[in-house]
Amino acid sequence: MNSANISIRYLGPDKKVVRAGFHKTSNLKKAFAEFELFFEEKLKQGYTHWIMDLQGLAFPTSSMIAFFISATVRTRSHGGEVTLINASESARNNFVTFSPLTFLSIENDERQVLRDFDVELGTPSHHENTTILDGVDIAEPPEVDVFSEIVQDDPAPAADKNHPQEDEVAPLPNIATRDTRAHSSEKRQYRFETESSPSNLYAMCNFVVEHAAHAGISEKHISKIKISIYEACLNVIEHAYHSRPGNPIELRVAYDSSQFKVEILDHGLSFNERKRREYDVEAAMENRQTGGFGMHIIERAMDEIDYVSDPVNGNCLTLIKHLPA
Repeated sequence: MNSANISIRYLGPDKKVVRAGFHKTSNLKKAFAEFELFFEEKLKQGYTHWIMDLQGLAFPTSSMIAFFISATVRTRSHGGEVTLINASESARNNFVTFSPLTFLSIENDERQVLRDFDVELGTPSHHENTTILDGVDIAEPPEVDVFSEIVQDDPAPAADKNHPQEDEVAPLPNIATRDTRAHSSEKRQYRFETESSPSNLYAMCNFVVEHAAHAGISEKHISKIKISIYEACLNVIEHAYHSRPGNPIELRVAYDSSQFKVEILDHGLSFNERKRREYDVEAAMENRQTGGFGMHIIERAMDEIDYVSDPVNGNCLTLIKHLPA
């Protein structure tokens, strides 16, 4: 299988080691779907040793990362291995921020799961297996790794904020050949609203990443911005809303030729910003201290940070990245 999107080579004396390379493409979703089918076919034929070159995958989605994990588990069960090579800094950061808790659908109430699956809650008939759910954790992966539609000044009808659909994906510009339309005096502004659920973290990050790419920001700095957004939004979910879902989070992005600005707004408990001492990473590791590390990451990644708490309008965290002239 060799195409404009994927290249395949067979290595080793017996040609049983498969090297797969991903090329930069505007339709990565289609290309990866083709590769998944190819992997399934070759695995059945006994090809269990794979080298996957990620040079063309600057921003692997959570579904792609889950596939790499699944492929590794399956090949290892047959004595094989999957090795990833040439992962960029942004790709590595996507792997670092990937979390099964935000990818999988986890529900404590089995009755709610049955309702979601349109299963009657009454007495089951003799045709139904009444023990199939005993002791089983149901986990169905929601699609949380895609871009939701961008809501601008004249918004179109909103999609389901908790389950953004893959067919609404706007392809990320090719980082190597990105246009420079944002490098003008015209200010571009966009807005995205969702709810305070960990399953929405990837949609929030991807919304910002898409516009950072359009703004002409380098891949290296985009990866830092993504981690900052992840940490900031996670703080809102866990601390402002105490992990209670269903509360509003709004992201606003504005950029021109001089700066890229992100505002994160919520109506939860405010953060009493105090003058912080310089974060000592070594001391924190020695003392097993976890608090404060997220803000440390944000401060290192962004050029300006501002926080305003208003009893009427809510809380607003502003993050600014200066753009080179």
